[in-house]
Amino acid sequence: MRGTRKKTSSRRPPSPPPAGHRKSADILRNRLDLLGGDDRVLMKMYVEAGSSFRQMACLAGVNEVTVARRIRSTTRRLVNGQYLNCLRHREKLTAIELDIAKDYYLKALPMRSISARRGWTYYRTQRTICKIRRLLGEALRPKEAN
Repeated sequence: MRGTRKKTSSRRPPSPPPAGHRKSADILRNRLDLLGGDDRVLMKMYVEAGSSFRQMACLAGVNEVTVARRIRSTTRRLVNGQYLNCLRHREKLTAIELDIAKDYYLKALPMRSISARRGWTYYRTQRTICKIRRLLGEALRPKEAN
């Protein structure tokens, strides 16, 4: 006989967030000040106010999926920490190189946009980003014991 089985609640109580989740949320909250403009506003609405993607999309006048994608990519860039590594080694970089690192690693601007924004050639921008990558690569490698 179908349908005679007693229905039980299949809902489980919510499980606590993983231990790493809390830590990454704190890291994210601390790094929000590195952002500027629309990204900062969206991330603050998401992290601090707990706004839904739908609410943010209505306020921004864009699609809900667009907001979700932006939040996800911005979160990934903030937690990644490549720009913070540049800041840790700021004595090896000029002010303009730090600005380019921010545009490239934090704002995720393409090299062509960075070049146009700074009034540089594409080649010069590319060389600067290669220099920054080399610096980050050296900073991430463990020191060899002699």
